[in-house]
Amino acid sequence: MSNLSPEMIFFALFALGTISTIVISLVVRSKNRAAFADFAREHDLTYEPTLSREQSEEIAPARYSRVTASTNHFHGKLGWTTVRIASIRNVTRSSSNSSSTTITTVGAVPYSGPRFVIKPMDPKRLAQQEEGREKFELAAEKLPFLGALMDRFAVPEPIEVADHVSGFSDSWQVTGDDEERVKEAVGRPLQEFAGSHRPYSIESNGSWLLLYRESRRLPRDEYAAFLDALKELDRAREEGAVDNS
Repeated sequence: MSNLSPEMIFFALFALGTISTIVISLVVRSKNRAAFADFAREHDLTYEPTLSREQSEEIAPARYSRVTASTNHFHGKLGWTTVRIASIRNVTRSSSNSSSTTITTVGAVPYSGPRFVIKPMDPKRLAQQEEGREKFELAAEKLPFLGALMDRFAVPEPIEVADHVSGFSDSWQVTGDDEERVKEAVGRPLQEFAGSHRPYSIESNGSWLLLYRESRRLPRDEYAAFLDALKELDRAREEGAVDNS
């Protein structure tokens, strides 16, 4: 080693560190996949380490406009229903030089109904949002171009649903495409479920009822509890269907 230059020693150490990092990463990924496969067998589910972009989009939140291939996909029968879980990758910012990707673990159960989002909100933030919307609308009356801008980048207006659970509308924001159908869908069962599973968001894309925490990838030891939450979400879906029949 005494005959090697400092530059060569640095390069050798750098290469060794890089190789060690890659090996450790591969070992950890292998162990995680083995643990997920064991979890899937324990719950009679099928496990796939990766999921295509097209399949990921089926259960991705609607505002995720740049979904890529996802990871850790579970699917199968859970009692009488079907469940799916995947860690969805979405590019949130992209330019010629950089991009930013978020990973959100999403669970899904079948659903046939209107599209909507039930999102946990801080009461103060809800009030600030409403105040900001009102100020922008007043400004748009004086400056027409602001109105066109607001139409182009409009955020869906909250839907005022009946409070079947005390204080629901003060802590949760509901948006959707069809106001009357959404009001019927977001009844007591879903409101009670939301209240007991804060800070999760609940979303319907018309075919699946989704459960997720924004930009949070579930650690391995939380999957069992998440699966239990999906069972409860499906029961709430069933109870809501009976209430509206």
